[in-house]
Amino acid sequence: MLDRWAPQEELVLKANPDYWAGAPALKSLRFVYMPHQQASLDSLASGEVDMTLVTDPEKVAPLIEAGTPAYVSMVGVGSMVLVNASEGRAGADPRVRQAMALAVAPESVSSRAYGGKALASTTMFPDYSRWHSSTVGPENDPDRARELVKDAKADGFDGKLVYRSVNDPGARNSALAAKASLEAVGFEVELDFARDISQLIGKVAVERDYDLAKWGLNYRDADPFSKMYATLHSEGGQGFGMATSPELDALLLELQGAEVDAQGIAVMDKIQQKINELVPFLNFGPFAEVITWNDNVHDITGSGSTMVLFDTAWVEG
Repeated sequence: MLDRWAPQEELVLKANPDYWAGAPALKSLRFVYMPHQQASLDSLASGEVDMTLVTDPEKVAPLIEAGTPAYVSMVGVGSMVLVNASEGRAGADPRVRQAMALAVAPESVSSRAYGGKALASTTMFPDYSRWHSSTVGPENDPDRARELVKDAKADGFDGKLVYRSVNDPGARNSALAAKASLEAVGFEVELDFARDISQLIGKVAVERDYDLAKWGLNYRDADPFSKMYATLHSEGGQGFGMATSPELDALLLELQGAEVDAQGIAVMDKIQQKINELVPFLNFGPFAEVITWNDNVHDITGSGSTMVLFDTAWVEG
């Protein structure tokens, strides 16, 4: 039950004595705001907090290698950039969108932004995924990208793009890597870093004032359909200007009833093919979202969407 909520500070929940399965072992849960992930890890090491969420690939890798207690959730299309295909924007031209996809190699983003620790792939569901299929994402081809930009400019495109992002180190370096690759094939990229995530959301989701925007579509293996429909279907409501098509709409509805079997994977393969054609986004790769805790924490239960359950959890000592 809610005990205290102080924005940007903490959320405190107290145990419900009338919980249907009996009062939980923990008397309260306290969620605290941390300015960055290193502060969270330092607080975990000192015992100031008992568990934390880590998504920075450079910090995730050591946790996995050390065998630290954790719940790991792989998130497809977690490191990515939205492409605005709205009328009047550069991305309304499919040649421009194709050129963007061919220009930026995800390996260059991983190297510059995350020291090479991030998984680099343009494929929505790489080979770790049970939805993995034979079709891969767009392959890096700067020469072809340069030709497409030249063709678009011949028809009046000025080559200019506005790339919006938050200003944390990973996002900033990711933007710089993308800018370098895009400008190498003839684009002119203006970087705009929001003061916080709410400002970025306003520019992208409300005003639709962007050409490229650092984002995360976050497709999870357990239930890819719900988020894919919301972000990729023409009536999904969370596309924020990304390119759609009747063919993609039909494939997404076909996916709705598909199980993770040969038939379902075949549908996902067709969706990847259509994504390669439309280029509604630039995919740099999946992210691992890791919830990790100290050795004195017990009976944490993993669930979907990087959520963990605390109903049987207890802390030793």
